[in-house]
Amino acid sequence: MNAESLKKVSLQAFIAIYLAFGIYTELGLMDFLPLPKYFLADYFIYERAANDAVLGQDPYLDKNIGTAFVYPPPSILFFEAFSQIEARTVKIAVFAAVNIAMLVYMVYGTIRHYKLTQSSAWFLYPLALGFAPFLELLHVGQVNQFVEFGLFLTFVYSTQLPWLAGFGLGWAAMLKVTPLVFTVYLFLTKRWKALAFTVGTILIFTVLAWLRYGSAPFFNYVDAFRSILGQFPDWMESHSLFAKIDQYVDIDRHASALQTGLNLYLLLILASGLISYYAGTLDLFFVVTGMAVTLTPNLLWYHHYVFLLLPFFILMCWSRLNPRVTAWCLLGFLIIQLDRWYLTTGLLIHIFTHLTILGLVIYQVNLAYRKYRENQNQPAIQGLT
Repeated sequence: MNAESLKKVSLQAFIAIYLAFGIYTELGLMDFLPLPKYFLADYFIYERAANDAVLGQDPYLDKNIGTAFVYPPPSILFFEAFSQIEARTVKIAVFAAVNIAMLVYMVYGTIRHYKLTQSSAWFLYPLALGFAPFLELLHVGQVNQFVEFGLFLTFVYSTQLPWLAGFGLGWAAMLKVTPLVFTVYLFLTKRWKALAFTVGTILIFTVLAWLRYGSAPFFNYVDAFRSILGQFPDWMESHSLFAKIDQYVDIDRHASALQTGLNLYLLLILASGLISYYAGTLDLFFVVTGMAVTLTPNLLWYHHYVFLLLPFFILMCWSRLNPRVTAWCLLGFLIIQLDRWYLTTGLLIHIFTHLTILGLVIYQVNLAYRKYRENQNQPAIQGLT
């Protein structure tokens, strides 16, 4: 067996093991939240909030973590529209089909964006579809893939179709607040049209929600958002860095300080965009931003790791499937598959991803420094010639 054949067989074996671990992790969730009873359990929280808003009631009245509605008022437009599908089985089927379609196209589009062949990057498809956080997302009815698809549109189409990129980011920000940090990426890449369409999309959705539900949900959301920022659940289901450290060391008194540190860390990552801009590696800035914004919130659940799919896929494709980069990313995928119920139940995911961020930032600093040195030496070289 030659080296190429061995590489192919090894990758196939890895994917088989990876998928088995993903299914095993999902089966663990089924013991905890059995089907069909808990199919789309989280989604029905959103639908309840939409019904409350339509009736003029407060969708943010419940502030208990796990049952509270925590998304911005414009998102209610989406949940109200989806609630028009009345049959539960049809709703489940449509929800699953749309999420799978978005994920498959995200993988396809990322591969195409870097002009790789689909045959060379075939393994990205089972990595995505067998990803345990994605399986959990389908199980409980989370909308993270809708958000991530919007970010994908922003990354891939900000030059060719700025209206679509702007719609994607505006759509993502309509569902969750955190995608707004990617406006920094559009600013650094000077994608002014995409940035303008982002602002326009947010304004349109905001006006429509205001006209549909009135002003009360917007003011109530501010109170709910403040309440959420002050909560630090420490049970096993929570995957925040605070909860994972608290498993081993009692740090309840330092929860706020830790979160302040994480917020500053995120600001430093955003500031590193200046280095990426100088080094010409803004794709990597998108990657580290996506990773950091996933891991820094005080509320983080296993299904949120779906937001790591796009950064890792971009990283692998950007590297042209470099063997070392790909092997590192595959290790990360395997850790995420296992670290739900086993290993460290989440802490290892934080460690691995933060190490990845650190490595990418150091790599970009090195590139920027080398570029600076070359620019400094250029006048001297020209003088000699």
